[in-house]
Amino acid sequence: MTATKFNLLGIDDEVTACDCCGKKNLKCTVALSQLDADGNEVAVVRYGRDCAARALRVRATAADIEGRARSASAKAIASSFGSWPVRTVGEGYNKMTGWVSATHAAFSAQFAAPAIRANLDSATAQGWRYVGLCPMTKMRVFAAC
Repeated sequence: MTATKFNLLGIDDEVTACDCCGKKNLKCTVALSQLDADGNEVAVVRYGRDCAARALRVRATAADIEGRARSASAKAIASSFGSWPVRTVGEGYNKMTGWVSATHAAFSAQFAAPAIRANLDSATAQGWRYVGLCPMTKMRVFAAC
C-alpha cells in the first residue's frame, strides 16, 4: 500500500472544519491537492494547520504551515494582477497606489497590511481580508469578503 501524497494549494479562510480529523471552528484551513500514485490530482481537501503539516510530511509549526499556505494563495492570485486597474486609496500620509479589481487587490509590501485593509474598506465600501505576501512580487494580496 502506498502512502497518499499531497501538494500545497493555499489557504481557505471560509472553510473552518478539518477534513482529516473533523475539528470545527478553525481560524483557517489549508487547501491540499490529494494525488494518486501517478501524481494526478484526485481531490482537493481542506485540513487544519497541524493535520496539513502531517499530510505534507514536514516538520513545521502551525504558523509556518499557515504562512506557506498564505504565500501559495497570494502567488496564485497575484499571477494576474497586472491586468487589474491601478487605483489610489487613502489620503495624505496613508495614500497608497496598487492594483485593485472587484474581488482582489495587491499593494507593495512596504505598506502594513492593516493600513492597506483600512484604506480598501473605506475606498470600496466592502470588507477585505488579507490573503498573504506573494514571494515573487513582494506584494501584499487581499480578497474581498
